Amino acid sequence: MDEQRTAEKVLTAVGGRKNVLDNMICMTRLRVTVNDPALVDRKALNSINSVLGIAQRGSNSIEVVFGPNVIDRIFKSFTDLTHLSQDMQVERPQHQSKKRSETPENKRSYDIQVKANTERAAQSPDSASMDTDDIELLEHMFPNAQAKSQAETGKQGTVAHIHASKLVNAPAVAAAKSVKSTSEGERLLIINGPNINMLGIREPDTYGTDTFADLLELCQQSAKEAGFKDCLCFQSNHEGDIVDQIQDAYYVFDGLIINPAAYTHTSIAILDAVKAIKIPTIEVHISDVPERESFRQVSYIREAAFETIMGQGIQGYRKAIFDMWNHLKAL
Repeated sequence: MDEQRTAEKVLTAVGGRKNVLDNMICMTRLRVTVNDPALVDRKALNSINSVLGIAQRGSNSIEVVFGPNVIDRIFKSFTDLTHLSQDMQVERPQHQSKKRSETPENKRSYDIQVKANTERAAQSPDSASMDTDDIELLEHMFPNAQAKSQAETGKQGTVAHIHASKLVNAPAVAAAKSVKSTSEGERLLIINGPNINMLGIREPDTYGTDTFADLLELCQQSAKEAGFKDCLCFQSNHEGDIVDQIQDAYYVFDGLIINPAAYTHTSIAILDAVKAIKIPTIEVHISDVPERESFRQVSYIREAAFETIMGQGIQGYRKAIFDMWNHLKAL
């Protein structure tokens, strides 16, 4: 492995040196704090060969998981590139007020709507039109976009016309087109909730001694063996981050395997998000939940899953991956 090249790829995927505020190492994870989270390319990070997975940490930090034999060398190469030490704290740039249209939240909402409109246009091109108010709203949200003028289109074009305007804040258009217009293979998203990143440390009598890195390596290898084109592993301790990741999966991933952890028993928001994207979902739990406390006997996510796997340790993920593959092939 070329650790220097790996570090360069990671730096590019997180938005470049100017976007990195801080970097540190935590067990086998490279934790990067960024100025603008919207510049982080999770797909690019996950495609790097030595990356086992990624985990969101708060609103502007991301953890990139590597194997224990390479993390130290990659971290050294990364800090050489950023010129930041593990202990160095960089002052954040002075806050500059942003237009409402430029916030990550608005961009996310817009991207999701673009994906939805793309799907509707593909299913029924004649019915997916946008009126004057729709286009004016997009132009207001994204003032830098070079939308076609009313004189050219009468502002009555289909969604395809909006795509042709090459909105600078709409990368989801290309993603939606490339994923659904080709037959390159199925894509799998695996989401883990709170404290799963503490595997091997947290209650080993209940969750086993396998580490989070072991889990990620198992998932990547199993997905490859099953036949998936790629597999994105995401973990967060924050409900909103999980909801965001689920929403981003719309029209991008073919299957979802999710272990919401403690949110299994509390989160209607995660259930609603999974139901909204309408992709096949499997619920996984490492421990044998029916044998545990009474407050763990409620699962909100189960309503949106076609299968639930419990009590098989991290091997339950492997079963879920192959079951998902067989399910997708049977559709």
